[in-house]
Amino acid sequence: MRESYKTFVVAVSCALCLGLFAAPTSTSASQNDGSTPLGEPTGNIHFRDICATPLSSNAFVIRWQTDVPTTSAVEYGRTTAYDKKTVEDPKLVCKHEVVLSGLEENQVYHFRVCGSSGPSYPSSCSPDRTFYTLPPPSPELLNGSFDDFGGDSARRLYPWVQYTTGDDTMGYHPIDGLVGPFSPSASASWFGGIRAFDGSYFLGAAANWGCKNGGVFQRVLWPAGTMCVFSVRYVAFNRGGVPLDTRVRVGIDPNGGVDPSSPSIRWWTGTPSANDNRWYLASISAVAGAQGIVTVFIDIRQRWELEWHVIAVDHATLTLPTSISIGALKSSLGDFGVLIEQKRVTFMSNEPVMSIDGSYYKGYIEDEERTAGIAVYFDASGGPIPQIGERINVCGSLVHHNMEAIILASSWSTTPSNTRLPSPLGISIKDVGGAETLVQPSLRCSAGLSCVGLRVRVFGRVVWVDSSLPFWNATAIIDDGTAILNQLPPRGTIPRGLRVKLPGNALGVQVGDYIAATGIISIELVDPKPPAYTGDEYFAYTLLVATPEDWHVVTRQ
Repeated sequence: MRESYKTFVVAVSCALCLGLFAAPTSTSASQNDGSTPLGEPTGNIHFRDICATPLSSNAFVIRWQTDVPTTSAVEYGRTTAYDKKTVEDPKLVCKHEVVLSGLEENQVYHFRVCGSSGPSYPSSCSPDRTFYTLPPPSPELLNGSFDDFGGDSARRLYPWVQYTTGDDTMGYHPIDGLVGPFSPSASASWFGGIRAFDGSYFLGAAANWGCKNGGVFQRVLWPAGTMCVFSVRYVAFNRGGVPLDTRVRVGIDPNGGVDPSSPSIRWWTGTPSANDNRWYLASISAVAGAQGIVTVFIDIRQRWELEWHVIAVDHATLTLPTSISIGALKSSLGDFGVLIEQKRVTFMSNEPVMSIDGSYYKGYIEDEERTAGIAVYFDASGGPIPQIGERINVCGSLVHHNMEAIILASSWSTTPSNTRLPSPLGISIKDVGGAETLVQPSLRCSAGLSCVGLRVRVFGRVVWVDSSLPFWNATAIIDDGTAILNQLPPRGTIPRGLRVKLPGNALGVQVGDYIAATGIISIELVDPKPPAYTGDEYFAYTLLVATPEDWHVVTRQ
């Protein structure tokens, strides 16, 4: 049936009012922004700010205001005959709230709000309004590639539910919704050369001298007490702003709620690290609640009316964690939950890393065969932080943050190890980074296996050093003659070579020194001259050295 393929459009105000008042296939903003009357005066009573908010798939709460204190009642039904009416609440109030229950899922309902206030204000009702009850929970995540057909052979979002967020200042500016067809092999593309990650369609929002905010959600049946991992691929870039102005959030409500502002939702936020049209990973994990229903959210945030905001989202998946090696993970699509077992911790940061969604301690783990390594974010409030040398089991999701593939740990356990860390791999600086994989982006054109996350040993001449904290820690750039351009985007004033973090700089390393160092190849967002986001930032491969014993000056000029 064609009607079962409706696009549901929800409006969310700062007061958390989700009004489902749009036509089935409309992508326009809600008529209710909380500031203007929604109905013409009927009799002597003015009804305004009428809003319908879903409580579940078969219950809604209707809220409205009147200019004079009146009673409260709602007439409703599948047609404008309004075959049902709530019991009239005799209390005289200006702010009204009535709950409708026993509704059918996946249906359109007509309603009008009514009230009276004695002889001076006889019983009156508002004009007709409509809302749509939610579709039933999906047996599994459906239409993750946004390429499913409806009953009329047109692409549909169903069973995704589209919503719009806004406030009294900016108003409601809905996302574009489905965008396409732009297949990966087609000559045609969307803004910025964007083509679908898979299939031909994707979820999108592009604004020129404006902004669009909102997203989609889908409720899915999931065994209670079982972990699920929600992943998407996204493109995000802007012109005229900073990365935080254009971002994508993925979230899971483990209790099956439909309010995108609920505190029970676990979020991860992706931002346009390189401001390009590459597809990046965002994902989040959660344990399903007792009801056995989870709700997954894709939330698009565009801040300020910039020259351009462009966001595309595709390839949504909801999976169980999968036991996998680090090497196999980095050669995969990364669109599943991650279970890494009995790996060695090769590095742990001393200071937490800040993100939009919280603070984390950043560590690195490595396959036993020294074939691959990867970064892990451990929630700073999630339990004991692992130590270098321990063996670890990690369960979580895979994300991109600051151009690096990172496991976002939801749970972990460690055991002590009495053996030394595996010997580092000796590499030349030109081999740092390696070719881009499906999971790990590359900062420059280079060949070979990706060594980001691996423990390596390098040698080179110091061509630049920041010794603002003498005899404590230092950051240096070293070169072994290959003079790699280690900057994305390129910055002509920065010396070529590999950045190296040197702890315990008791010798006071100097330009001209030749040093050898053992550490982890990571990616760092470098800000030469704070404050942040002034246009001089760049990403660079950086060797993280754990202890003063892991580096030394070989010769000094």
